Amino acid sequence: MDLGHSLSGQGSGISSGLQRCFSRPTELKFTLIIASLLACFAGGVVGAAGLDDSETKSADSASETQAASESSKPFNQEGAGPPSVPSSGPATDVRSVPHRILIGGKFPLFVSGYVQGRFTDEVGTKFPFRVKRARLMVDAVLSEWADIFVQLDPTVRPDIVLDAYLQLRIRPAANFRFGAFKVPFSGESVTADEKTIPIERSIVVNSLSPDRDNGNQARDVGAELLGHAGGDSGNLIEYSLAAVNGSGLDNVSGHHRLAGATRVIVHPIAGLSVGGDYFQGKTADASPLRKRVEEWEGGYKLRRLTSWAEYLWGNQGSVHRSGGYALLAYQLDHHWETFVRLERYDANHAKPGQITRIYEAGANYYVTNRIRVQANAGTRKDPIQGDLSPVFLVQLQIGL
Repeated sequence: MDLGHSLSGQGSGISSGLQRCFSRPTELKFTLIIASLLACFAGGVVGAAGLDDSETKSADSASETQAASESSKPFNQEGAGPPSVPSSGPATDVRSVPHRILIGGKFPLFVSGYVQGRFTDEVGTKFPFRVKRARLMVDAVLSEWADIFVQLDPTVRPDIVLDAYLQLRIRPAANFRFGAFKVPFSGESVTADEKTIPIERSIVVNSLSPDRDNGNQARDVGAELLGHAGGDSGNLIEYSLAAVNGSGLDNVSGHHRLAGATRVIVHPIAGLSVGGDYFQGKTADASPLRKRVEEWEGGYKLRRLTSWAEYLWGNQGSVHRSGGYALLAYQLDHHWETFVRLERYDANHAKPGQITRIYEAGANYYVTNRIRVQANAGTRKDPIQGDLSPVFLVQLQIGL
């Protein structure tokens, strides 16, 4: 039975209201964008009228202190968005504090962005050269406990809006998001694109992780409760609970069926992360299929060494799929970072010859903390090509 219909059948007016609101993702996202622009204008006016140079410098210093504090949390990979909630994943540690331009005073506005140009040499590639991403991120701080985050990318079609959400920071253990955001599932999936160590995410994450499997950049529209608590650092456990449309950002046809995602990560000792994720929903087709995905993951960070592994499994209707990857990365110095990754993905357990294997290695060179050059090389064996085929990628990333 459809979860949304089940709730409304029980007379839940709240659920019905949420479904009506979530069924208009475009209107919701642009409402949040307008609100953030208003916040930008208000922040600029207040800052210009009420702050002198010394106060502005003080605000800049406070911002840098906050960013440095947040970057010290284990596996914190937040981009330009609200940095109050850590999210574990295989993120690079070289560019640990994303550069954010501060605008305004009492109600500041943080702006960040980057461009990624990519060259791909692989069998079946139609366009070797392409602009993979061109991101602009805006975080409008409304108060000490509320802000609006918007992320745009004109290379994403048909909708350039990736994120547009209101976040309420009630306390570290209880933050609330409403709008369009990343579905909390898989450490590699939630890691910010500018901080991934390999150029491309693993095939199993792109094929099985919710709203990456359907080309929606892991985004959906809904509500999320997330936070971290426990231990001396307040980061023993981090969690996310989300209720979303279950059909991604691009589907406005009306075939929305409420889906749920849960993510729990534990840090029993410094540097160690272990946990799991669960997602359940239905496809966005007129005749929906049940969709369920589960995942276990873990990683350990010791000085310059970072390791991470994930295993995902699930089904879409009667098709059962599974796979995983293991990543090992080492930071040679402030500029150089290397990695190796092994991947395996079974697209259909019921059919033989559906397994893809990828073996790859690569190096990242950080010219500055805003410019990164990446090179990945490896081999791939899949059901289509049969024999091992070479894969080579180069990517240039330039940030604001």
